[in-house]
Amino acid sequence: MSDNVVDISSKRDEARHKRKEQRMDQMKDRFEKPCPQKKPIRRKSC
Repeated sequence: MSDNVVDISSKRDEARHKRKEQRMDQMKDRFEKPCPQKKPIRRKSC
């Protein structure tokens, strides 16, 4: 009986994480296409 238990919250978290990664990939593609960078931007550390 315990073998058939499904943790709904973990499945929901996995789906949410997958959607988040897809949105980040889409956003990354959208911003990198108009202005590709050859060198990473260096920032001064405080």
